Amino acid sequence: MSHYLSLAPRLVSIIPAVILVLVILPLTAILLALVCAYMMALQMLQPPRMSEGKAFYVLKRLSPGDLGMGFEDVAFSVRDAAGEAIRLSGWWIPCPASAGRCAILLHGYADAKVGGIAWAPLFISLGYNVLAIDLRAHGDSGGRYSTGGYFERDDLKP
Repeated sequence: MSHYLSLAPRLVSIIPAVILVLVILPLTAILLALVCAYMMALQMLQPPRMSEGKAFYVLKRLSPGDLGMGFEDVAFSVRDAAGEAIRLSGWWIPCPASAGRCAILLHGYADAKVGGIAWAPLFISLGYNVLAIDLRAHGDSGGRYSTGGYFERDDLKP
């Protein structure tokens, strides 16, 4: 019996360490993982916008005019998931020999229409009008969040 009583002080000193290892550390790890997942999702939903300075530095162009093509600025509105209007901006690059055909150029993540127009000379030479647009939350278009194509697919509906 006295042997068991001598273990009691040791058990009392071990209990806080056991609570720390079995309860507090896993809860802290779960909370840290949730915060990291939230921050990563927020970063992906809000891509850095392509600015004119960045476009000029990286792409060496600011508009289709820099590629020797005539164009006009266009804008139209779409609705987001909450029903709010989002203004999308774009460039219309006409081709005299188009016969009504049109190619729509879409840019990649964290890019803008200025990046997509690299393909415009090819489509013009093939006889297509070209519409290059900034998707929501990119370039000159409105919107706060990019959904990697989920809601952007609605931006192209007639």
